[in-house]
Amino acid sequence: MRSTSAARRILAVAAVLGAALWAAPAPAAPVFFGWGGDKIVKIADLPPEAVNPDGKHYDLGYQFKQVTVFFIPVWNYDEHWAIFLTKEDKYRTLTEDEARAFADAVGTKLPEQPIPDWDLWQGKALVGAILAGFIIYSLRRKKPEAPPPAAATPAA
Repeated sequence: MRSTSAARRILAVAAVLGAALWAAPAPAAPVFFGWGGDKIVKIADLPPEAVNPDGKHYDLGYQFKQVTVFFIPVWNYDEHWAIFLTKEDKYRTLTEDEARAFADAVGTKLPEQPIPDWDLWQGKALVGAILAGFIIYSLRRKKPEAPPPAAATPAA
């Protein structure tokens, strides 16, 4: 009974070592910049009648793309109103007049600025504060002092 237990251990160690030796390397690239990611902010629930032919519900939203640094938004672009399927990443672009018509139909007003504060300015402020802190730290850092000059030895 003892020999089967030892054999199982040896087989398990051999299997782990074999998997480690023949495993394919997985390259991991650091994510520093990101751009082009679609983001949709829900503005209003449309009535239950707002469904597509498959019976999936639409909502009114605002779609935009972002440039990010370490997942912190620093720039928004390609902004427009949209209706989107609630549980999917599908949307249809709307003009502002069409978006107002949808908002009037559900009894809500379109916000003046539909992008959340984090995406609009707080992310930029955080990146600016980090950069300012780094610059201040770099300027205030003490530089190493030069060693004192060697004492002159009198010539004999």
